[in-house]
Amino acid sequence: MGWYAKNKLTPLQEKQIYLETNAYFKHLPFYVANISTITRDEAVLREVLNNSIDELGTKKSHADLYNEFLSMMGISAQDVDSYIPLDSSIALNEGIKHIYNTPPLEVALGAIFADETQSAVMCSRYNEGLKFQGHGAKTRFFWELHIEAEIGHSNSIYNILANYVSTPEGREKFEKGMDYYLELMEKFWNNVEQLVKNS
Repeated sequence: MGWYAKNKLTPLQEKQIYLETNAYFKHLPFYVANISTITRDEAVLREVLNNSIDELGTKKSHADLYNEFLSMMGISAQDVDSYIPLDSSIALNEGIKHIYNTPPLEVALGAIFADETQSAVMCSRYNEGLKFQGHGAKTRFFWELHIEAEIGHSNSIYNILANYVSTPEGREKFEKGMDYYLELMEKFWNNVEQLVKNS
């Protein structure tokens, strides 16, 4: 999504980006917590629940903060409720829900590692795009918060992988999960870019 920080967009185009992103983000902490149901490894349980708890925050959840961000962007709850996202955005969300809730664990770990590893870069690109469009620090708070948070999440997942990628079979399953997630994400971004450019 490097194009976002290189091209001036209309309010409608920015609205499309963040409504599609909402379709991708929806319910993700619940999906992450689902990984705990396909394992009896307490180390995995601890990390995925810590991840979900972090998303819930102490006073406001990250979903609450994202809704506040949408409001600052002029996107109402009614806009969210009435918006029909792209099939690829729905497929990304549904794909994440499926893979985080389906054995084998190694595949789910590959997907969440890919998710968390790319998230810090992705949040940086959202932030840079918002800067380029002229949005101030208050509006960009959600994304700046997440840049550091996602680095921590990816490190936490990395720290529990050793037992699952130590054999060729484990690595193959892990890589399958990574590839599955990244393919869905690539389709998501390609289609969002086309939507925005054609509007």
